Amino acid sequence: MHEKADLLYEDHEYRAAMEWYEKALRIEPKHAMSRSGVANCEKDLGNLHEAVKHYQQAVALAPSDPTFAFNLAQAYEYTQQYDKALDLLERFCAALQPADMSTVNHFAVPLLYVKLVFVAGPRHHPAMPPLLQQIAEYPEVATKAVQA
Repeated sequence: MHEKADLLYEDHEYRAAMEWYEKALRIEPKHAMSRSGVANCEKDLGNLHEAVKHYQQAVALAPSDPTFAFNLAQAYEYTQQYDKALDLLERFCAALQPADMSTVNHFAVPLLYVKLVFVAGPRHHPAMPPLLQQIAEYPEVATKAVQA
């Protein structure tokens, strides 16, 4: 069911995809990918606050997954909940291990964090140097992440 939902989502059939993700969740309520799929549909339909709720559930189900953390932080950004986004990203980045930084998905989280630290204003700027240092340690992955 999840796979069918993904195909519908890729075809921009968001309402139909959401129905299939929800069917998958009725069978497997703790399936984080399906929960995130519902959130993606809600986001793409313009229902940002609903998307936030579903992304929060996906993160709760899989807290170490960088895609879910990234998507939730981005949804917070879209709804101008910068403090929530920064708190989530700070916790996620603090837990990153050097081996995690070899994947573009993991690496995108600190990049979003830098962007939001800048956007959120001067009181958050002291967080910038350690983030930039963390990013600078992985130039190859940084290049891939920026190009993705």
